[in-house]
Amino acid sequence: MPPASAAAAQEVENHNVSQPLHHPKDAGTLFVLKSRGNSSNGPEKDFSLKGDTTNRLFGIFNAIAIIANTCGSGIIPEIQEYLQPTNVVLEQLFGDPESPEFSPRNLIPRVISRSIAVVTATTIAAMFPFFGDINSLIGAFCYIPLDFILPMIFFNATFKPSKQSPIFWLNVIVIVVFSTLGAIAAVRQIVLDAKTYQLFANV
Repeated sequence: MPPASAAAAQEVENHNVSQPLHHPKDAGTLFVLKSRGNSSNGPEKDFSLKGDTTNRLFGIFNAIAIIANTCGSGIIPEIQEYLQPTNVVLEQLFGDPESPEFSPRNLIPRVISRSIAVVTATTIAAMFPFFGDINSLIGAFCYIPLDFILPMIFFNATFKPSKQSPIFWLNVIVIVVFSTLGAIAAVRQIVLDAKTYQLFANV
């Protein structure tokens, strides 16, 4: 196993993923960790969601929303993109317009100022206790429609399957289930977690 893969596998093991999933956000975290390495040599794992049928159902859709958001957006690049106005101000303060753009005089202050801005924004984002649930909310309202709802709508609109055909009703069921349960699960989790929120709760 390459060193990077071995390190990733060890990180998975260090996060106690062998324990049952007690929270729907754990499934999203599990997806990220498992996608980074191979832990097949580790102990036997139990990835089942705990709780009654209702909690498991909403937990599954909450996890799908987090995974969709994880695949659909890179959080750190997005933070850097939205910090672009701040970066422009910092470069105007510390840069030298008379020097070439990529000269050490401009490049070094740019790297330092942008790194500080990204680290600060990331720390603030992680500090907010809504960080994990907001990921689920964004996934439910932004990426689940892109991944599961619009393709079904476009398929029915483009190929016009008969309303008597199974594929038509399968698409309709996917549209209704994912659009309603995904949104409900994300909002529901925020309501449930509101009682126990604290700073850096998701770190």
